Amino acid sequence: MNRLTDVPSYAGPAPVFVVGSPRSGTSVLTWCLGQHSNFLALEESGWMGDFAIDLGLRHAAGSRRGERSQLAAMGVDRDSFMAEFGRAIDNLVGRYRDGLSDAFEVGSKMRWVDGTPEYSRHIFGLHKLFPEAKFVHIVREADAAVASMLNFHRLNGETIVADTAQAYAYWKTTVEACLAAERALGRDVVHRVRYADLVERPEHALTQILAFLGEPFQAQCCEPMRTRINSSQVPIDFAIDDFRVDPKLLHDTRELSESLQRPNFAVSPRDSAAAQGFERIFEERVDFVGALDGEYAIAQSEIARLQVELDRANAWASEGDATVRDRDVRIGQLQAEIECANAWALGRDTIVQRRDACIVQLQTELDASNRWALDGDATVRRNDVRIAHLQTELVEKTRWASRLDRLLGGFGMLPIVQCVFFALSYLADRIGLRNMHAFMHVAMFTSSAGGAMAFAWMRRAQVFAAARDADGIVEFFRFLLQ
Repeated sequence: MNRLTDVPSYAGPAPVFVVGSPRSGTSVLTWCLGQHSNFLALEESGWMGDFAIDLGLRHAAGSRRGERSQLAAMGVDRDSFMAEFGRAIDNLVGRYRDGLSDAFEVGSKMRWVDGTPEYSRHIFGLHKLFPEAKFVHIVREADAAVASMLNFHRLNGETIVADTAQAYAYWKTTVEACLAAERALGRDVVHRVRYADLVERPEHALTQILAFLGEPFQAQCCEPMRTRINSSQVPIDFAIDDFRVDPKLLHDTRELSESLQRPNFAVSPRDSAAAQGFERIFEERVDFVGALDGEYAIAQSEIARLQVELDRANAWASEGDATVRDRDVRIGQLQAEIECANAWALGRDTIVQRRDACIVQLQTELDASNRWALDGDATVRRNDVRIAHLQTELVEKTRWASRLDRLLGGFGMLPIVQCVFFALSYLADRIGLRNMHAFMHVAMFTSSAGGAMAFAWMRRAQVFAAARDADGIVEFFRFLLQ
């Protein structure tokens, strides 16, 4: 038997697993215990939890047919089966521990400590591997742990969670799993310690932890607490953006965190129902993993079917691409035709614009011609009226000329008569015939007045026409002067 498992107080390997939410102090507590003379601090493993589930699955496969199965026929139950592999792991660590750093002084250490946070959800399987194992659950206030998770990239560039909601869900899931293990396995298997106590009173907290582990307190275990180790370097002014976190998740997480920070908070003592439920969860995980092969086969078949559909779709897509290319060529041709048509349309528009300009000009000229024609029509009408008037005057003058000829024919003797009256008047005045002389003067005046009246009557048409014109009065006086 190697020295790592040569511990008289234990029937088998008695490793220590430090569990809890990431960024809750699992690493620093592991290093603190690693300073103890009987504890070998290992790097985070991460493989034993899934290995325990695989062992459960292998045992189920070896016992599936009852007495016709090897393990069932040999009477190897699952707990014994898994414990044997736990001893093998312990022997493996003991055999190859010389490869670890000399700073741990591995030669004198009989037990080992693993601080993998992910083991918080594999406590039952690890307990099956190592029935004598102890679990130390370190609890940090939720908001502080979440802030450290969100700033973990400052440490080595890696990230633990994608966002704030995932960080709160991660904290709540791991802490609830550890509390469930505490209820199922009891406080003699799972010991809970507050991160604040480890930071503020490291000696007191480590004394209680070592007493739980059955080891004496050693002052060097407090050394890692004197320096800030593995810190996420959260800025002082860093504020958690919980706006997108589900309000119920946020409330439940903070409420659980507040309860766990109270010194008097304690879960109920070991409960057989909780233990059965804890084991049932482990079996469900085993069944789930066992069904993965069948699901994988179904998935492979579905993938093959989808691949066939994908090939068909790709072939259809290739045909579609060819059709699209043909259409693109046709579209290019149509585009060229459209451009030609557009160019023709532009030329046509230019012609139409010029035509419209000509039409406007012709319309203007037509309007001017229409106005000239209207003015000409008015002038023609006035000329027609004037011609009618002149025609009337011509007729009247023709009639007057005819009448004048007749009158002149009738009054042709009037000058001779007046000469005779003038001679008789002169003779009567000479011989002293005064009455005769006066009578002759009256006869001369009467004949002259009669001739004038006859002349005026004959020129009456010309007189009336002169009176109707705009310059009628001037024409009238001109007539009188004539």
